[in-house]
Amino acid sequence: MVKNLLIMPGCYHHYLQTWQNILVDNIDSSQKILRSLYTDWGLAVAACVEGDIQRAIQIKPSNKTVTVVETFACKFVAYHEGCYQLQQYKWREAILPLNQAKSEIQASLNWQQEIDKLCTLQRQNISNFTEHLEFAQFWYDLLASQLARSYLAEYKAEQLREKLANETISSEKALRELQEIKKIDEYNPVVTDLIERVEVTQELKEIDRLLRNGQYETMVKRARLTHHERVRFIVANFFLEILIDGLKNGNLHDPKLIMQLGSWAYEICPNEPEFQAIYQSLRLR
Repeated sequence: MVKNLLIMPGCYHHYLQTWQNILVDNIDSSQKILRSLYTDWGLAVAACVEGDIQRAIQIKPSNKTVTVVETFACKFVAYHEGCYQLQQYKWREAILPLNQAKSEIQASLNWQQEIDKLCTLQRQNISNFTEHLEFAQFWYDLLASQLARSYLAEYKAEQLREKLANETISSEKALRELQEIKKIDEYNPVVTDLIERVEVTQELKEIDRLLRNGQYETMVKRARLTHHERVRFIVANFFLEILIDGLKNGNLHDPKLIMQLGSWAYEICPNEPEFQAIYQSLRLR
């Protein structure tokens, strides 16, 4: 309003040089979109409000923003341009505008939810593994939402799984990298599962080394102290298989050795249902 006269944005833009800042200063600062209509960016902002994003992209000013209001207007248009590119499944074209709007996106829950929704749809349209990684990193860097965290962590973990399968990375280095990935999404089941698998493999290799060196007591101690149930089962089952096969083949006659094998298994895995019949036959329970 200027002297009780309502000035529309189109008229304001016609007399922009004369009325610069007069109307903007009279609009409440919380009305960011309304204030931005009365700037050089006004027509592009209006096009976004009307849903005509292509037109907004075409007519947006090329000059640098000066005022706070112009900066918001620029980011408002950039956000809508980025969302438009995501709707077209052109996420690479969305990178620049969405990064330009990043501070406003982080301040708006509605904008974050819209980007999460569009990124989820974009993800479904990607088939290349490397592109998944690149897109996940972009999404995470932009929002770091839970959806983005899970997505990036899973693909980083799968990348490490492939390297482990191809033996292009050591298990020690893979574990270090997995701990870093865990910082992205602490309770991600894919990451947790791979960490467990790598740790189990490492422990079994160490136990195998002890076995080959005849360090049976140390082997039992390592197996007993592990927090991986699978390792305990494998080692206990190993001792019981030696015991059973030896008795079946008639190669095992020493009562002390029979009891020792059973006792080692019991010490490692006392409550395993599968082993209870053997324990009872040896009177270990």
